[in-house]
Amino acid sequence: MIATTSPAPLPFTFERAPVPVLIEALAPEGPLGFITELVRNEKLWDLGFRGSRVDVYRGRCVVLQVEADLEGQVSLSVESPKFRKAGFDAAWKSGRPAGDYASIVPAIRGYLESVTQAVNPTFTTGEALFHGALTHHRLPSTPGVVVIDRDAALGSTGTAAEREAVLKGPRHSYERLAAGTLGKEADALALAADGTTLFVVEVKSDAKPIAKAVAQVSWYAALFRWWLGRDAQLASETLQSLATARHTLRLAPALAGAVKIERVVPAIALPRSAGAPSPSSLAEAARRLAGAPGHDGTVPVLWELDTRSVRL
Repeated sequence: MIATTSPAPLPFTFERAPVPVLIEALAPEGPLGFITELVRNEKLWDLGFRGSRVDVYRGRCVVLQVEADLEGQVSLSVESPKFRKAGFDAAWKSGRPAGDYASIVPAIRGYLESVTQAVNPTFTTGEALFHGALTHHRLPSTPGVVVIDRDAALGSTGTAAEREAVLKGPRHSYERLAAGTLGKEADALALAADGTTLFVVEVKSDAKPIAKAVAQVSWYAALFRWWLGRDAQLASETLQSLATARHTLRLAPALAGAVKIERVVPAIALPRSAGAPSPSSLAEAARRLAGAPGHDGTVPVLWELDTRSVRL
């Protein structure tokens, strides 16, 4: 049973279960499998599942989107005009059977090679390397953890203004500890190998602003706790699909058990060189959140990242 500590302020949604046609296209033997191969072999490449869309990342920047429509047709798109000038063919935006892309793989590969030069270095250095270490499972001190998603944000019913009105009060409890505003999404989601624990992860480059990090990741954990509290079975099925997809694409190890979430734990991931905050400072920051909506008193766990090599 997920303890929400207070009623969920909104009926949250997290519609990221990947559609089968995209997994088939990106599988090692699929027509777009070379993209997944890039991800496996280079820390700055990654995939993010968004239901009927897969975002292809270079560092912290989305450089290509692969999308499936209701008929199972697959199309490619690019949001940034700058990236479209790096060799992206506008004809790729038209939906077609996934198998048709096999004949134009060299052109798509050429685009991805060119676009790497167009990505601003701020998206491929510093913290981007730490995100890469996390999603490529370089967690030497944390065995038994499977990363299943990145840039994880919940949706909800209503307009953005209505959402802000409902969440402003609860979020302010966490912002007081952070002494500033919080972000809109968790850096990553991970599961314990036995499928019973959801980790909501914030990546940091150093351990100094620990109170803010605790506030941030505890707020994101509260949001996912509310989501799970609405329908734990449906939520667990969504998380299972994400874990299965990353394993199918050979981007993550397999889970040891079926997903059935019993608790949500915030986690702070730091590179080895950053040092680590003391357990007492973590506990004190968590204690200062006592009474905040959605907070169950859980002290964030610390994960060590190894950025020297990120191949699985």
